[in-house]
Amino acid sequence: MALTYENTKNNEKRFLSLTSLKVLEFDFLLRHFEPISENYFRWHTLHGQLRVIPKYGIRSNEALGSHCDKLFFLMVYLKNAPLQEFQGSNFGISQGKVSRIVKILTDLLLKTLSKLKLTPCRSNEELQNVLETHPDNTFSMDGTERRIARNLDYESQKELFSGKKKDHTVKNNIIFDDGSEVLFLSQTYEGKIHDKAICDEDNYFFPKNTTLRVDLGYLAYKPDNVTIIIPVKKQKK
Repeated sequence: MALTYENTKNNEKRFLSLTSLKVLEFDFLLRHFEPISENYFRWHTLHGQLRVIPKYGIRSNEALGSHCDKLFFLMVYLKNAPLQEFQGSNFGISQGKVSRIVKILTDLLLKTLSKLKLTPCRSNEELQNVLETHPDNTFSMDGTERRIARNLDYESQKELFSGKKKDHTVKNNIIFDDGSEVLFLSQTYEGKIHDKAICDEDNYFFPKNTTLRVDLGYLAYKPDNVTIIIPVKKQKK
């Protein structure tokens, strides 16, 4: 049986594991996602082409016909990063359709999050303004790393190869508050570059009296006016 929102939502633990969202959180996001998705698919096909006749309603044989299933499909894909063939077999669609619909739904989700003002800032100036107006002055910073397909170019392979993951990856730095809201997302870098090196390259601006929690990947990182909280590495013996 194909995965759907309706046959999964009653199992809260499973739903959270598949999507990283609780059902109530998903429903809140769906209320804002649905009108944006409905407007797009009324006038566009899965190939992004304009329809001659606008689409109203759901066809009887249509996979991912409802907007809740579209959002559920995307959240499962983003949370688990499966092979597209595997994703398609779970939802009863072809691999090619998975590739097309993920691109479209990702853009629609970004529009939804922008409308809700939930997208992280991307520049140093925006970061400083966000932190200055934030009610707290203690934040956390960490590096994220995700695997990508190996580049055919040998020189690019060397830049994208991460010794930590033993795979080809790209990296970002994120800054988030105690409520786990991501406030800042850095530019994307090759997997070879170190977490601290990204900070040195971007030269983040922090307001005075900021406290920043980091891990040992940021050892020796000491921006101005910032108190760094970093774990102490256990010595041998």
